[in-house]
Amino acid sequence: MLARRNSSVSTIHVFDDVLDQTDFATLAGVAASVHDSHREDSTVWFAHDRTARCFLEQVVEALRPWAPPGTSGGEWWFHMQPTTAALRLHFEKDDAMAREAGLFRQPQGSLILYLTDCGGPTIFTEQSYVSPVEVHPADPTRYALVSPRRNRLVRFDSRLYHGVLSDDLGSELRQSFLINWWQTSPAPPDCTSEIEGISSAFVPCRGGPIRARRAEPESVIFQAL
Repeated sequence: MLARRNSSVSTIHVFDDVLDQTDFATLAGVAASVHDSHREDSTVWFAHDRTARCFLEQVVEALRPWAPPGTSGGEWWFHMQPTTAALRLHFEKDDAMAREAGLFRQPQGSLILYLTDCGGPTIFTEQSYVSPVEVHPADPTRYALVSPRRNRLVRFDSRLYHGVLSDDLGSELRQSFLINWWQTSPAPPDCTSEIEGISSAFVPCRGGPIRARRAEPESVIFQAL
């Protein structure tokens, strides 16, 4: 079992207006153009010692200051869903290893970059993984919410049980760009080190690096249910 966290201490931090508006618009445009085809894509492994091969990996480079020490790279992908849909509570993990070997391995840190303002908030609980069918405590006693906002970056402890609440009043597409930071790459085929065939990787690198703004974070504190 993973060590219990002290939920009175925030393990979630929010940074607003992280990317330059032009770069953010390009990233949001990529998401809009692949919102159907991206579901067939694997996640992509981008090692810290590699040169960016497309615009999205330049974005990952720009967000590398938020990577925990000791990591060797980031796994990136888009997540998109109708605002009326919920995303069940889950843990970030090496999906192929869990499925094929029954082993539970988690990243060292995770990021969410919201691309839209719409949809329900991301919800986090203090529950920890026990087995594929068990979390502890079985029922959450504390929770934290982060609402989507364009160009908002959320850094969180990858061990947190989390999901997305639905917004029954909306009818749009909730979009985000995500990165998991790892000491070693997740296993294939769920994660690939190649970008050929990845629908969102078709935008070439732009000239010069992308810069991310390192503002003071806002801590998100857990609340009692």
